[in-house]
Amino acid sequence: MRSLKDYVQEREMRRTGGMPERAEFHSKGYHRYFEGWSEYREADEKGKMRLKRVYTGVYHAAKLSDRQRRIYHAGYAAAWLLSFVLYFLAVTRPLGSNACWYVAAPEALTVACLFWMGWSLFNFLTAGKNMTLGEYRYVDAVIKSSRYTFVAQALTAVGTLAYTFLSSGENLAGELGCTLVLLVCAILCLLVYLLESRVVYDSFLSTEEAPREAQQITYD
Repeated sequence: MRSLKDYVQEREMRRTGGMPERAEFHSKGYHRYFEGWSEYREADEKGKMRLKRVYTGVYHAAKLSDRQRRIYHAGYAAAWLLSFVLYFLAVTRPLGSNACWYVAAPEALTVACLFWMGWSLFNFLTAGKNMTLGEYRYVDAVIKSSRYTFVAQALTAVGTLAYTFLSSGENLAGELGCTLVLLVCAILCLLVYLLESRVVYDSFLSTEEAPREAQQITYD
């Protein structure tokens, strides 16, 4: 699977018709992803000038041991995957609540939030231990997306429960079971939010050096 870095670079190539010569020439999205990197041109063995980058910005690293970091990351991935699977199993069951507008609305919102959370987690989990400025943004993305996913799933559970009582107990066991599954999904996303929002990160400057002619990419 291509990394986001490859995607951003390829899109910039298509937009400009080639790699730009100045950092200021790049698009806003490019500056956002490569913030903190210094760009310069260097001749290869054939004499052709190639764009080179070296990271000279600030790194961020979680104040966790390698073992703790692996446990946290595995837990986040498992929580999202289980929440994703259980949620779709619950909302695709042939129940009256899943056809009700005030349940279907938060269901649709949750689907969008789950994909947002999944994308944020993928980029967060594939980042290195020492995260660049571009990678560190996914910490905030994971926190936000897990919180919003929790809220959307909780709203789905509340709507399902409301339908259960308003429908005079029609298929009571099925509707209550569905509500319980939805609550489990919401709690799993809440755990990701609570755990990651409490992780402390250290910040330190890269020790890499770039040539004098290099220009550091900034994002305002």
